[in-house]
Amino acid sequence: MSFVLHFFHAPQVDSVESATEYVYELCDDDPPLADRFRKFVELVTTVYPDLSADDDDGDDERNLWPEGLDSEWGDEPVVNVGIKTDAVEEGVLSIVASKAVQAGLQMLDPQNAMLYRSDHVVVHHDGSTAPFRMLTPFAAKLMKPADDGLDPRKVRDAIGAGLYDRLAPEHGFTLSSVKAYTIVHRQRGAIRQAIAIEAKPDRDQVKIKLELWLSTPRIEAVWMAGLPRRFTDWKVAEDARCGGSTYDFVYGLTDIVPSATAQEIAQVGKLTLRSTAPIDEFAAMVGTFIEHKLLPVIDPINDLDALAALALTDDALDIVRTGQVRVLEQLATAVLTRLAKPAWFEAVARGLIGNPNKSGYWGEFGDREGRHLDQLIEYLRALRMP
Repeated sequence: MSFVLHFFHAPQVDSVESATEYVYELCDDDPPLADRFRKFVELVTTVYPDLSADDDDGDDERNLWPEGLDSEWGDEPVVNVGIKTDAVEEGVLSIVASKAVQAGLQMLDPQNAMLYRSDHVVVHHDGSTAPFRMLTPFAAKLMKPADDGLDPRKVRDAIGAGLYDRLAPEHGFTLSSVKAYTIVHRQRGAIRQAIAIEAKPDRDQVKIKLELWLSTPRIEAVWMAGLPRRFTDWKVAEDARCGGSTYDFVYGLTDIVPSATAQEIAQVGKLTLRSTAPIDEFAAMVGTFIEHKLLPVIDPINDLDALAALALTDDALDIVRTGQVRVLEQLATAVLTRLAKPAWFEAVARGLIGNPNKSGYWGEFGDREGRHLDQLIEYLRALRMP
């Protein structure tokens, strides 16, 4: 039994109601999809190939297309395509829809009353909207296996390129690749913002981690002035290791997105790839997540006050007191508090000095007691505020 999807090209359609009306009543005078549908078939079958010729009994779970998928079907303004009912899942539908969008099409799911628009937004019957879903394990499982092996650097570079293509034109991001990371980044006022992609081999898999990095030269200048020259030298070495710029604050990509669902957190935060097939799809879905959910949060972060509103919260203070806080983040947190939220400074200072994990981090400098942190705190207490 098939689950029917409608593919069409009608830029004026923006709701389930208008899409339904177009598909069933208004499309007759429009030109055939032709090249657009051929392009869609070419794109989607690289991920979900048409295996119907060898699947007469319909028991091949990898075959989405029980009646096949022919690139010559585009001789009408609307093309109806059946996919296997057992394969109907939000991740699969989002991938099929993303390929349709790349080919200049929209997709209507009449069974669930959902329109997949050309801006990577799903519109529900009640008018509510959401970004296309993230790549799900089920959707990845059905994908065509790749012939070549997994190269972690190629994986992260491919994901970075996909994010760059999505974010660069409108949002001003640039792309860098440095030793351990591929970074999509931009300058936003006084703040550097970066989405960092790390990929590590794990036997026959590659594990991917994405993080949001934030920093500002003003913070770094203050703590470097308050510590010995060896810390300036250490910062220069760290900059070189990270491709020219270390970052003061590091967040899991979904940690600061309150509207992220549990599935999005699981899929964007960490993903394990067992073939190269999901890379492009993962990049597209992460790009959608960033554009619709992360950018509205980080767009206002362009000065110290805005950075403080994100980095200095009650939860952040709890981490300062008891959590794992890198040396660089200890220094930046102390300076940011003194400059942007001075009423919090003494509480943050006490938390940093009393953190039980402090000695493990400062041991790198032969300072397991963290005396240099104490020195910086005293320097900041005496610092004249503008």
